[in-house]
Amino acid sequence: MRTIFASLFVFTSMLVVVGLISKNYPDDYWPWWANIAPVLTLFVSLFLSMFIFNKRGLRPSLTGKSLQEQIADLDRDGLLLKDSFQAIRAFAVDEFEDEGPHYYIELKDGRVLYLNGQYLYDFGPISDDPDMNQPRKFPCTEFRILRHKQEGFVIDIECQGEVIEPELTAPHYTKKDQKRGVPSDGDIISDRSYEEIKTMRQELTLRSSGTSQKRVASYFHFRQRQIRTYESNQQFYDHIDEVVVSLRSAGQVDIADQIDYLLHKVAWTTSSELFGELRDRFEQALNSPTPLSSEIKAELKGFIATINQAWGRI
Repeated sequence: MRTIFASLFVFTSMLVVVGLISKNYPDDYWPWWANIAPVLTLFVSLFLSMFIFNKRGLRPSLTGKSLQEQIADLDRDGLLLKDSFQAIRAFAVDEFEDEGPHYYIELKDGRVLYLNGQYLYDFGPISDDPDMNQPRKFPCTEFRILRHKQEGFVIDIECQGEVIEPELTAPHYTKKDQKRGVPSDGDIISDRSYEEIKTMRQELTLRSSGTSQKRVASYFHFRQRQIRTYESNQQFYDHIDEVVVSLRSAGQVDIADQIDYLLHKVAWTTSSELFGELRDRFEQALNSPTPLSSEIKAELKGFIATINQAWGRI
């Protein structure tokens, strides 16, 4: 959204300048300075928009100093806030445009830290640019956030401990979410648990994934002759999501991501297609050389048996 507002700011600034000049010189004769005024306005408004619409994240550096030198200067002037955190797990919310990643992070004391901003791009995984490729750096089990004391924007995150892979990525916030209220960068939530927040966002993920998955889940409602029975659509999806988390913990991240993508990100035309793809991924996980616990194997075999029995009813 900030990109849109910045563009509107630049465009409006130029229109105002051109309008004022046209009003004062209606005979199509502009003085020499009026011919370059719109161009100057463009550059000035672009320069200003970098500061006005970049409240989250480090401001562009005009001093030529390195990040560490800027941090040292702010610390010396008493303008640096240092907040240390210990985290257990996290999940992400997809960004709507280019506002940056969103993370809900469960802290060791039970509270939930919410972070959002373009500065988080610097700590995410990059795999499509050979010159900038990097593994995920954040979230992690221990970290310290450095903020500007007066402006509130994040200057840097000092990552320590082990990297935490987000449990899921929920869909971006909607207009209804915005009306209800979305946390601000750096907010600490203490009136709701991490599980409550994640469950709410998961439900929105399932609703956004289309009606085909609902048709699939309907085959699992109180079927006495099926291997497993589920009391609701939500229970079916939650069960698969739990297995996805277990697969990630066991080291089968790629397969877990594929299952999550198939279940929540693809709009299937027929439920049989989804059944087939899920069964293939479950079998792939069982046949992988990566060792799995007996509990995870039992879950995967149970899903395969259930799908096989329901296959003829689709």
